[in-house]
Amino acid sequence: MSLLANGISMFLGMLAVIVLPKYLSLEQYGLYQLYLLYVGFTAMLALGVPEGIYLALGGKKKVDVDRRDVRFQFSLLAVLDLLVFFVIALFTCLTESDELRRATLLWVVLSGLINCVRNYPLFVLQATGKIREYSISVILERVISIVPIVTMVCIGFSNITFLLFFDVFGRAVSFVYVMAAFVKLDSGLFSDCCSDDVSVFTKLRAFLSQTQSGFQLMIASYASTAIIGIARIGVEEGWEFALFAQISLVISIANMLTRLINAVAIPIFPMLKDLSVSAIKVLYRNASFVITLAFLLLNVFVQPLVQVLAWWVPNYSEALGYVALLVPMCLFESKTAVLVMSLCKSLRREEILFAINVTSIALAALGTMLCVIFSDGIATLLVFLVVIMGVRCFAGEMYLYRTFSFRSDGAIIWDVVISCGICIVWCMRPSLLSVSNVMVPVLFSIANRKKILSIANNFWDMKRSSR
Repeated sequence: MSLLANGISMFLGMLAVIVLPKYLSLEQYGLYQLYLLYVGFTAMLALGVPEGIYLALGGKKKVDVDRRDVRFQFSLLAVLDLLVFFVIALFTCLTESDELRRATLLWVVLSGLINCVRNYPLFVLQATGKIREYSISVILERVISIVPIVTMVCIGFSNITFLLFFDVFGRAVSFVYVMAAFVKLDSGLFSDCCSDDVSVFTKLRAFLSQTQSGFQLMIASYASTAIIGIARIGVEEGWEFALFAQISLVISIANMLTRLINAVAIPIFPMLKDLSVSAIKVLYRNASFVITLAFLLLNVFVQPLVQVLAWWVPNYSEALGYVALLVPMCLFESKTAVLVMSLCKSLRREEILFAINVTSIALAALGTMLCVIFSDGIATLLVFLVVIMGVRCFAGEMYLYRTFSFRSDGAIIWDVVISCGICIVWCMRPSLLSVSNVMVPVLFSIANRKKILSIANNFWDMKRSSR
């Protein structure tokens, strides 16, 4: 169900990518992307509370969970977020002189408040295995927000205020549905297993202790958003706003490539709680190999997609040439989300994720500043992003390898070779990308034909045994 929801989300996202740049001006599309960029950052203002409950509830049974603790934490989060976003809104009104930009930032405040409060019940649904409800909330948000936006733009009504309104409205409807599912879950799963004389201070101490682990996981979860967001802010501040709009289109395409594969990571964490270490190692090896193969196959369609989009939106044709550089970045991000983060969460190694991702974010900030100051082209910045994402992924995989003897059966070497090859070919002879994008999957499949057949046979055996 999660894969279906993210498949629908990917389709609607692709529809938006095709339609919006065609009919919106560069300024309007840039403002819309600026709104989405800042909304992505607002999720961090929940301070790891949703991630903390996610870690606490993952794999637990009914008797282990007290509904009063869950309600207390949710109420406290809602009050804190109301105060934080009220201060942000007030600061925006007092300091932002540009009327259109001020209105956009106020929409960001409203959308961010909905997101932060919604994430708590949404993470509870994920941790307790309610993937169907989670998937429906994703579908509701995307359909209600994107379909009216695309429809309005196609008929020539491109007022940025209405575009942002429908985006917020879609999030609000999703929030109402999530809350209804959360209330139903509260009465059906949680129990009153704690005594009534537990003080507020005791609950608050437990809340802060749980949030500490959640904050570490939050940094890991939003590290890629922060890394890419820092680069986009650097583009906006250091170069022209039109270039920001163009690069935002390219990054939107890259995000869609990862969203479908990252959907697999959503049900993995609760499932890993019930697996032995040996079973997890087998799953790790196979998943690492399959992700590499999947991205090689997706990469075959990148150049034809770029050519079609360049014809459809000629104003973005120059920026679309950078899509090839983002494919390795998507590969590393998917492996980090599906493998490294899921396994470290199940092994309760949040501090490792925190250290790796804080270092990556710091390097991204430093590298972006240097690229904006000393470089005239965007290619240097994008290649640097690929390197940062690769180092982040390899650091996590090497930790798993050294600590728990996890092995990826050579997938890491292939990832390095493929990524370096794409970057080198793009820098020297971009015209050869189409040929290399076809030849590399063929060579990879031939070299690993036994592994592919083994995984395929295991899949069909599991499918037959489940019938």
